[in-house]
Amino acid sequence: HEPIFWVKIVLFSVLGAASFFPTTKIIQLAVSKRNPETPYKPMSPKLVARMTTILNGELSAILLIPLTATLMARGVGYTDWLPWQAPAGLVAVTLFGLGGKYIKEALDWSEDEAGGVYTAELSEAFTGSDFRYVESALLQMSNIDSYNINSEGRVKVTASRNK
Repeated sequence: HEPIFWVKIVLFSVLGAASFFPTTKIIQLAVSKRNPETPYKPMSPKLVARMTTILNGELSAILLIPLTATLMARGVGYTDWLPWQAPAGLVAVTLFGLGGKYIKEALDWSEDEAGGVYTAELSEAFTGSDFRYVESALLQMSNIDSYNINSEGRVKVTASRNK
């Protein structure tokens, strides 16, 4: 008879289901770090961004749970007509649906097809001695695949994390 209670339980299930993705990826990274036959690769920016989005959603659910508890304690939304089976079904669908989605996403995760190649362009133009300094610094970096310095002195660098 408490719809707010069921909203609170749905938030718990969202929180639990959303934690499957980061947990799965962290376990996979820990296993790959321990395995001496496979090279350890730290988290890519794409994976960090996805995990940050999911963790922000979890934090939102954590912040909303006390609000729903407060509303429930004050009797907001109490109704006699709501059978418990309907919201309980919603909780089950939320938990198993989102849980399955996040586990599948974690297990099927793939990085950029380019193999971790990143391109950066420096916003500041270099001239004279600065130009030579930048060029010699780029030549000393082992992960630089290519660089280009245009006529205005702007530098564009393509680097790979895998070298």
